[in-house]
Amino acid sequence: MLRRLTIPLLALLVSQALALAAVAQTGGQMRRSSGAYTAPASSESTVSYDDVPVEGEMTSSDWAGSCSDGTCGPECGICRPLGGSWARLEMLLWTTRGMNVPALVTTSNTGTARNIAGVLGEGSTRVLYGDDTVNSYTRIGGRFTGGVWLDECRRLGIEGDYFGLENETENYSQNTAGNAILARPFYDIVNGQETAQLVSFPNVISGSVNVDAVTKFQGSGIRFINNLCGAQGCCPSILNNCNTVPTSYQVQMLLGYRYLRLDDSLEITEDLTSLDTAAPGSFFVRDMFETDNQFHGGDIGFVYSTRRGCWSLDILSKVAIGSTYSRISIDGNTLITEGNQTTNNTGGLLAQRTNIGDYTANEFAMVPELGLTLGYQLNPCWRFTMGYTLLYWSRVARAGDQIDTDINPNLIPPEDPAVTTHLRPEFNLAYTDFWGTGLNLGLEATW
Repeated sequence: MLRRLTIPLLALLVSQALALAAVAQTGGQMRRSSGAYTAPASSESTVSYDDVPVEGEMTSSDWAGSCSDGTCGPECGICRPLGGSWARLEMLLWTTRGMNVPALVTTSNTGTARNIAGVLGEGSTRVLYGDDTVNSYTRIGGRFTGGVWLDECRRLGIEGDYFGLENETENYSQNTAGNAILARPFYDIVNGQETAQLVSFPNVISGSVNVDAVTKFQGSGIRFINNLCGAQGCCPSILNNCNTVPTSYQVQMLLGYRYLRLDDSLEITEDLTSLDTAAPGSFFVRDMFETDNQFHGGDIGFVYSTRRGCWSLDILSKVAIGSTYSRISIDGNTLITEGNQTTNNTGGLLAQRTNIGDYTANEFAMVPELGLTLGYQLNPCWRFTMGYTLLYWSRVARAGDQIDTDINPNLIPPEDPAVTTHLRPEFNLAYTDFWGTGLNLGLEATW
């Protein structure tokens, strides 16, 4: 990526050097004549290049002038930004990559035999929840950015930012009161076949099932800014042949630190009551899968900014290189009530003693980011911005990917204590990638 960026930057530097040399040969400041700029006719009007103010510096010529002396008109001078500090508050409207979830809840037509009810692959089985991506909707968020120049020439600055999206929650709930079929499918590793645990089946069991999926995403960073090159001048207004507008461009290099955090949780619960008079009782089954991903890395990139009058365009390209620290937590339990006695057993359905626990890992990761921001300078202090951001995270652990649907049914509570083989489900850390993209609307203050 750095090699691809270096070539256009070198070309840009060369072209600007040639342009500055041409200006120097014509005597410095340009003058407007018949709709175009030409060299000054006399030495009295010549201004040396040293007299040109640094980018952003306010001078009297920014606020007064006419086309006869070649300075920028007052109506556009008022658009020039002030001072050496800035702060921007943005509203984000982003979409993020969802979480893959296996089939968690199924149903079958009434009258289906009990041994194939809700079983994946059977003719009448339909998936009610899962076997899909969840939490992939567009959501609102916010981002705050602030910075300050560290020297009067504004060649070196420091900037920080924080952003966060609202928590994305998806809930599924189903209760048939025993009048229809509900099931939770899995693969029987002992007998080598698809099967299902019944949640609701006429005259056998009545129950409800709930699934809650939550995703949280936020990040922050801090970076130094180095102005590599830039220039400013005046050009004709496309709306007025007399007044001229200020123009400028600059190329900045960014070097800093980037932090990202992505949290997922997936909880499945069942509340069951036996309808079999020969085996009365009630059951509460819970499976919980949680992941917490944190990225820490060094950030490097470039910003190209160009301004014409009150309008501005900023193009950002950067990449953070570091590691993702992932924590995965799996938990489950079953409450069994028989008579007046309730026992709490380790393990639910997809979370058993064979995979329950807390796990951690560190993996190399990269976070490229692209940004495009269009701005309009309302006055010297305020600028309205509208932009687009694409952020990619190469290595994360999602909660849904940590589910193992291969199960030894003898481990389901109350567990057969003699089970020593076919110890499934098991934990196998699974990684995927993640991205966020969307629009940004903001207001920037400069002082």
